Amino acid sequence: MVERRDRLRELGELLRRLRKDAGLTGKELAQRAGLAQPTISRMETGQLLPTPETVERV
Repeated sequence: MVERRDRLRELGELLRRLRKDAGLTGKELAQRAGLAQPTISRMETGQLLPTPETVERV
């Protein structure tokens, strides 16, 4: 279980880094991807495992 949490956290950190490198806020990314801003936040903090489709949208 700890390993899964670590992987989720790592994925979230990667998503956040990519978003910031693109110069986007969480709100801007959410609008562009058609997602709610809290969804972006939960993915970036490792609280939500995004589906492959969601990753593509982001």
